[in-house]
Amino acid sequence: MPAEVETSTEPSNSVGTLNLTPAIYARVSSEQQAEAGTIQSQLEALKQHVSEEAFHLESEFCFVDDGYSGATLIRLLR
Repeated sequence: MPAEVETSTEPSNSVGTLNLTPAIYARVSSEQQAEAGTIQSQLEALKQHVSEEAFHLESEFCFVDDGYSGATLIRLLR
């Protein structure tokens, strides 16, 4: 009698023996996008993708350049 093989259609959050930890990064590309608040929609889309891949996203791995354009490297010091 052949051995039973367990299969799953669920996505895995590991590759081989490596356990993977997801991280996300969002920023605006222009001042217009900063004013329109597109960062929030980026974060929602990224979090949804992470969830669909069966990962758990820890808040400390969510990185945001909130309100800063990617068009310039000039940043205000906080």
